[in-house]
Amino acid sequence: MKSILFTAFLILGLISLSQGQNLVFVNVQSNATTPKFEIKSGKTLLYQMVGTEVQLTKTWNQAPKLISSEDRLDRYSGVFFNDDRVANKKYEIHYDREHGTNRYTGYIKTTINYKDSRPTKVLEHRFKLQGQ
Repeated sequence: MKSILFTAFLILGLISLSQGQNLVFVNVQSNATTPKFEIKSGKTLLYQMVGTEVQLTKTWNQAPKLISSEDRLDRYSGVFFNDDRVANKKYEIHYDREHGTNRYTGYIKTTINYKDSRPTKVLEHRFKLQGQ
């Protein structure tokens, strides 16, 4: 019984910890159209280049969830959607945290399904934690 309670508290603690993180991931390519994303107070914020400026373009009221904690690596994942007049967009946002080094890496796969005759477009970006 004690081990079940301990496991439940551990899982709840990890979930609450992931919701309270403030992480800023920057793209490893300096000229990318998606220069950064943030996990902040349980929200996911996506920044994109608009002309020559970095602007906040998408905000979701949820953060990627912890999906596994194996091999000294915490894996977080979330799928977010955005629908506008031009296209349906799917954002698959993943990030990992290595236990020993506390190093973070991030990844976003964006699938843009246009509403007109243009073919579907897939963009992939890799990120590192700001300051690493």
